[in-house]
Amino acid sequence: MSGESGRDMRRAETDPSEEEERGPVTVREVAGLSWPIAVQMLSYTAMGLVDTLFVGQVGTAALAAVGLGSIAAQLVQGGGVGLVSGTRVLVSQRHGAEDADGARLAAWSGLRIAVALSVLVPFSWFAIEPTLSVLGAEGGVLAIALDWTRVRVWAVPFLWASVALSAWFQGRGDTRTPMVSTLLANGVNIALDPVLVWGVGPLAGIGAVGTAAATVAGMAVGLLVLAIAARRSLGARPGWSRGSMARVVTLGAPIGARYLLEITAFAAFAALLSSVGEAAMAAHIVVIRIASVSFLPGHAIGEAATVLVGQAVGASSPVRARSAWWSATVLATAVMGVFGALFLFAPDLLTAGFGLEPHVAAIARDLMRVGAAFQVLDAVAMVGLGALAGAGETRFTMRLGVAAAWLVKLPLGWGLVALAGLGAPGAWWGLTAEIAVVAVVVVVRIRRAPWATSPDPAPSP
Repeated sequence: MSGESGRDMRRAETDPSEEEERGPVTVREVAGLSWPIAVQMLSYTAMGLVDTLFVGQVGTAALAAVGLGSIAAQLVQGGGVGLVSGTRVLVSQRHGAEDADGARLAAWSGLRIAVALSVLVPFSWFAIEPTLSVLGAEGGVLAIALDWTRVRVWAVPFLWASVALSAWFQGRGDTRTPMVSTLLANGVNIALDPVLVWGVGPLAGIGAVGTAAATVAGMAVGLLVLAIAARRSLGARPGWSRGSMARVVTLGAPIGARYLLEITAFAAFAALLSSVGEAAMAAHIVVIRIASVSFLPGHAIGEAATVLVGQAVGASSPVRARSAWWSATVLATAVMGVFGALFLFAPDLLTAGFGLEPHVAAIARDLMRVGAAFQVLDAVAMVGLGALAGAGETRFTMRLGVAAAWLVKLPLGWGLVALAGLGAPGAWWGLTAEIAVVAVVVVVRIRRAPWATSPDPAPSP
């Protein structure tokens, strides 16, 4: 008899109400799991903000170049991040089913996939310059972006392996260890920024490219910390299971495809903004950096929803699965609603530290106000996508994400920019429409999902 069959029989022999002994997932439980993820993401966002502040002192051209280079780097890493993210879904489901060996095999499978993908990174060099050109980089902006991206891509293998190891901890409910590793990694990055950008003593700095080199060093440190922490719980001997590898790929491939196609759509979105002018692109990059602070609570709570729903599905508990989604949605909308108010009423205060030229600051102010409009919608969308991923519905989230980006955001954004003449804010209204569509669809999908519906639901009051 297989271990999985034995677990199913043991579950069947227990009291039918056993799955609900723990009760519904509360907002407090979601918060307890998500706050370390939020701190982890805040640390990563702080790193991006610090990088942007240093690059902003170099000049507007450097700021635009790093923005375009960041998109090119995301195109290199996005598909792999998504593919390896299937590890988190499988680990959480196996942990919920009390299958420790299965969870361990899932983690090793994710690491093997990360290593295999890393072999392809050097070949990305050949695509960097054409990609930047398509994004609209030219002249001095292209030169800076090319140098920056060619250094930055060497952080990608460290990132992929870190995603796999983080999945091992997070899928089992330990979100603090990945948080600590990220804090240390980003601390190294931030400490190296002034040294590498400006130089120290007789050593000359390397300008904007220094922030890319600092990121590579920080990512390497973060992976080392995770590997040391995982050695005790994961074991030094790599496990192997063809079935586990296949399952990680089955869950992760749609996530990877979605990430890659959404990043491609975002690259096209950036090209649209770049066509408006260098000032619009610079304002967009600054506001995206600021908005990422507001995105991270929703993203972190969405990641927590992935884990909690995955564990509930593994434990065959629709009550906990549905309550995990609902509690996460309540928490995310409350937090991001506060950020929306800040964006609306204090845009100048939030952009004051970037040293923007007046015309760039004016565009950034308009974008902040548009960003205020979609905060709550984005909270609903991110939590819903996370819950669906935790339930294994990664193909649906892929189709939804790609359709919303390519059929809503880009056409509407282009129309508002090119035909209505609304400039950068018009492009951002296209982004708002994309988020609204995703938010509505995920709510409808989850309310009808079998994994979130009790087989014998209580009648409505």
